[in-house]
Amino acid sequence: MCDQPILVVGAGPVGITAAAMLARFDVPVRIIDTAAAATTQSRALVVWRRTLEVLDPIVSRHRFLDSHPVVDAVTFSNGRRTFAQLSLRQDGRAIPGGVFIPQSQTESLLLEGLASFGIEVERETSLVSLSESADGIEAVLQTPSGTESVSTPWLVACDGGKSLVRRTLDLDFPGHTVSGNYVLADMVIDRDDERLDVLHVNFAKQGTVVLFPIDQRLWRIFAVCDSLAESRQSQAPTIAELQQLIDTQTNRDWTIESVPWSTPYHVNERQIKQYVHGPIVLAGDAAHIHSPAGGQGMNIGIQDAANLAWKLALVAKGDSSPALMGTYQAERHPIGKKVVRASSLMLGAISKKNLFVRLMRRILLGLATRLPPIRKKMASMLTEDVPTYRSGPLGGRRRPGATHGPGDFFPDLPLQISGTLSSATDLCRGRGGTILCFSEPTSTPPHRFGAGGRGLDLEVVDVDMTETQGGALLAKAFGLCEGGFVLVRPDCVIATAGEAMADIEDWMEIHLAS
Repeated sequence: MCDQPILVVGAGPVGITAAAMLARFDVPVRIIDTAAAATTQSRALVVWRRTLEVLDPIVSRHRFLDSHPVVDAVTFSNGRRTFAQLSLRQDGRAIPGGVFIPQSQTESLLLEGLASFGIEVERETSLVSLSESADGIEAVLQTPSGTESVSTPWLVACDGGKSLVRRTLDLDFPGHTVSGNYVLADMVIDRDDERLDVLHVNFAKQGTVVLFPIDQRLWRIFAVCDSLAESRQSQAPTIAELQQLIDTQTNRDWTIESVPWSTPYHVNERQIKQYVHGPIVLAGDAAHIHSPAGGQGMNIGIQDAANLAWKLALVAKGDSSPALMGTYQAERHPIGKKVVRASSLMLGAISKKNLFVRLMRRILLGLATRLPPIRKKMASMLTEDVPTYRSGPLGGRRRPGATHGPGDFFPDLPLQISGTLSSATDLCRGRGGTILCFSEPTSTPPHRFGAGGRGLDLEVVDVDMTETQGGALLAKAFGLCEGGFVLVRPDCVIATAGEAMADIEDWMEIHLAS
């Protein structure tokens, strides 16, 4: 049993998620941050569908969706007129592709979720040093009250791109800094009649300008532009320079009234080789950084935290072997690698400005957004529906005729739950894992997510198989038209599916044994 709190370093979205998820599994946790208060800056602006799903157990997705615009489409223009539009609406999905919300408000919601478990961030507290011991980690903290020595069985490093933990471990951070003139800024404009559910990408001769809505009059600009002088790369752009970008490289008739925040931006594309180092686990920007193209950074960091939390909870409680943490590396490192590569390709695609590239970009985007299979794949890459753990150590093959199987994220299908049309993912809201029963069990289902009757709480849910309830469609997705059982991990990933309850028990005994 874990008596001493696990120490989470860094209280950005990734660290807060990790701490809240651990607390959800009744694991004692401390979370520290050097800042005196949570950020008030907009920073990351999009929470994609996959992130809404994994956060749902600690912050209902409706908290995000009820008061912020959904990401409905991406438009592409040549600086004068729109030539293509990518719709993010997908038939058969109950949850929108994403939501526009400033990081400051995302953190506020996550902090509410953390507080619901009785945990507050310890502010103005920094990690001074750490060393490995027989029982875990010995850390020295600098707090407002002075220096404190802390023993912790596990340390979760969520302390960003300049991670002190990563540097203390002397871990190589291979990759490179991308050359170019990049700008990030938040602009108050003189208009309040723009659609707030559309992301605008403007390709022009001098560069590319991407516009994200924050609210009616506040917009984010991300620009890749040679018109910004080389001498200004280390300085924030002026209102006049940003206005010139809007006037010459977009098709927006805007006047910028003020710029609450702006900064030059240096793009780094890096990833550590190993996320787990004994009792130290790295997540988010501490493990991987890349360009903001695609808005993936905060999202995959939050998904890192959701993946590692349930595994660390089982290991910290002594209910599973420490070897289980190796599956965090095996599942998340390949996804981090793909996102770094994909964002690099997107940045390259929007950065090139010669005539041939501009013509080909326009032709290919025009075709791609009109061809349903390609359009669907492009949308799925943005909303993060593509990643799967099927080839990982906890994955496996789908059953014959199934569209979803072990290692896949749970399907977001419309389903009637208690008379209300909702997402099938709402069936997986237990504190631990979930067993979905499409048949009457012939034996008593296990009530712990783990091996040998130990582990996290396991909720058993009977699914109505009638067509009007949508249960038959869900069963078909798992290849269980004649009935059966599905085990869902705490991070909303399918563990296994089978016709007998023994299939569920066998999977847990094989993969979760201590």
